[in-house]
Amino acid sequence: MALVEVKNISFKYPNGYLAVDDVSFSIEAGENIAIIGQNGAGKTTLLNSICGFIRPTSGSISFKGISSEKEKTLDKIGVLIEPSFLDYLTAEENLQYLSILSEDKKNSTLIESLLQKTELSDSKKKKVKTFSFGMKQRLGLCQSLLTDVELLIFDEPFVGLDPVGKELFKKVILDKAHQEKIPVLFSSHDLDDVEE
Repeated sequence: MALVEVKNISFKYPNGYLAVDDVSFSIEAGENIAIIGQNGAGKTTLLNSICGFIRPTSGSISFKGISSEKEKTLDKIGVLIEPSFLDYLTAEENLQYLSILSEDKKNSTLIESLLQKTELSDSKKKKVKTFSFGMKQRLGLCQSLLTDVELLIFDEPFVGLDPVGKELFKKVILDKAHQEKIPVLFSSHDLDDVEE
C-alpha cells in the first residue's frame, strides 16, 4: 500500500481560477517525486492541499489508507513551503522554540546536528532577520527535520540557494530517501535540479 494516495485532486479559487485540475499519483517509501511546472502552474496549491493547509475542491488524499480529513497527518510530515521564522530570535532559538512546540522538549543535540549539516552552525547565534533568503531556506530544512517524519514536502527548495546550498539540500534529500526510506515530494521549475 502506498504511503500517500492523491486521487483526482482539483482546486478552484473563489474567483473561479482552476489552479489544480484532476491530479492523481501515489507516493511509496524511499521515493523522490518532483512536481514540475512553470510559475503559476498550481504546484504550491497542490502541496498545500496534501499538507492539509487548504482543502481541495474535489478529490481525495489519504495517508496510510486513511483519509487525510480524518487523520491528523501534519505531525508525520516535514514541510518547507515558505520559510517563516521569528526574526528577532537567533537561528538556534527558533529551532529550540519549534522543537518545544512539536515535542514538548528541547532537543539540543539534534538541533546542533542539523545546523552542522546545513552549514549554519557558525551562524546559530545570529538573529534570523540578518539571514539571506538562502540561509532561511537552509534553516527551513532544519525545521522540517526536527521531528521523526514519514514524508518530506518541499516547495521550490532550491530557489535562492547558492551552488553549495543546493548541494547540501540535495544531499539531505537523497540521504533521507535512500538511507532512511523517507519519501520526498518537491516542486521545481528547474529540470537540471530535478534530474540530479
